[in-house]
This record gives sequence, structure tokens and C-alpha cells, in this order.
Amino acid sequence: MNTCAWIVFLDASGVSLLPQVRRTYAPRGRTALLRHRLNWKRASMAGVLGKREWT
Repeated sequence: MNTCAWIVFLDASGVSLLPQVRRTYAPRGRTALLRHRLNWKRASMAGVLGKREWT
């Protein structure tokens, strides 16, 4: 008897879209400002990988 089964792997994660800053430069005594145009802070992503197995 031929039967078919699927093996499915699912992964979901969230990432930050704000730029990461490690070091900034500004004149002495003034705070460095970082400007960006993004109006959301996080994005969610999901991925699926499937394989069909015949038995």
C-alpha cells in the first residue's frame, strides 16, 4: 500500500527594524541624534519547510 506523509518544519521570529548604533559622534557637550523614518518597531516573519515522504 502506498501512503504519503508530510514532514513540516515551522519557524517564526521577530526582528527589530530600528537601526542599531554602537558609536556616534557629536560636538563636545551635545548629544548625538539619530533620525530614522521607520514608524514601526518590530516585524514578524515565519517560514515553513515541507518534505513529502512515500511509504
